[in-house]
Amino acid sequence: MNVLMPIYSCNPEGESESLVGYNWLEQISKHHKVFLITELRYKKALEARPTENIVYNYVSVPHFWDLEIFSAFPPAYFIFMIKAYIVAKRIVKNEKIDLIHRITPIAFRFPDIITNIKLPYIIGPVGGGLKPLKSFQGVFKKESPVYALRTFDSLRFALDPFLIRTYNRATSILVIGKYLYDVFPKEYHKKTKVYCEATIDSRKYNYVPERSNNIIELLYVGRFIPLKAVSLLIRALKILKDENSIIEYRLTLIGGGGEYYKYCVNLAKELGISSNLKFMGRIKRSEIIEYYQKCDIFCFPSLKETSGNVVLEAMSCGIPVIVADRGGPAEIVDSGCGIKIPVTNEDEFIVRLKDAIVLLAQDKELRHFYAANARKRIEQLYDNNNIGEQITEIYKDALTHA
Repeated sequence: MNVLMPIYSCNPEGESESLVGYNWLEQISKHHKVFLITELRYKKALEARPTENIVYNYVSVPHFWDLEIFSAFPPAYFIFMIKAYIVAKRIVKNEKIDLIHRITPIAFRFPDIITNIKLPYIIGPVGGGLKPLKSFQGVFKKESPVYALRTFDSLRFALDPFLIRTYNRATSILVIGKYLYDVFPKEYHKKTKVYCEATIDSRKYNYVPERSNNIIELLYVGRFIPLKAVSLLIRALKILKDENSIIEYRLTLIGGGGEYYKYCVNLAKELGISSNLKFMGRIKRSEIIEYYQKCDIFCFPSLKETSGNVVLEAMSCGIPVIVADRGGPAEIVDSGCGIKIPVTNEDEFIVRLKDAIVLLAQDKELRHFYAANARKRIEQLYDNNNIGEQITEIYKDALTHA
């Protein structure tokens, strides 16, 4: 098939959403000819990895408005979409295009004028819609007021004519997880399919079934923002140290800084556990893999996560994982490969997080059991080498029902 693919964020050297955009592009292009429309700033990185089956089209977008206050609705996206629409109409006029597939932005809140082109249209996978937890005010009150606006995302299906028009015109909607069915109006459910956007090339991550560490090596990888709940993990480790002097541990934390990063560093000092924590800041992806290979337990307590690329990376390396029982990580992790912590309230969450770490630290056989199942689950469900074939079936279904 010939697929027109507008991808707002698409960077093989990026992380998070931009890397997701590229991974999907790369895998789909192995099965179909792709007419890509993306931002000019990704040109160098994209064409350093040329692919015969991709026709590159770029649009220039100014980013001087990329401030936190605009994070929910960046002006750059709307400029991109207008320019991409013009390019898309030209491509459709000159080429035989079978369908259109928009991959990023991943957040479902973004309307799309390219749906005006009368071709089968697929959106997604999209995510979002996780509301703040009232019982976790210690975490959510530190969140920027800008993010609070996202609480009203689901209302836009009733109030925003542009978003309503976008999803009405879509032939198929891919959503990150089952929890999105509670966010999307019921009239869209019949054309909605669950497909996690976070995938991984498991061949790039060596499975290490056995670690020979003298102490329990814990690892956190991710941004430092309040919703990741790193401060709750630090508090859990304080309780562990006070209650159980037998378990020796070290937590390595990898991720970008900011005010919350400083807060977590100071919190560790105040609680007297700085010697057990190692804050690395941001490091190269190739170096992060080395830390995955060495760690015994991966801790990712994020309370508002649509999926979780780092969880997939840890599982691919054969690491038992501990996650919050909410959002994307709760769907990625099952009872055979990790522990999910119920999100009842902050105090209980901290205690259960501590208990999970103690359980895995003391039970080597359980760690091995989780490790083997984690790797197997990644290979079966989340390996991006399977994207092309699986999405082809979705494309065929879209063409049938268009």
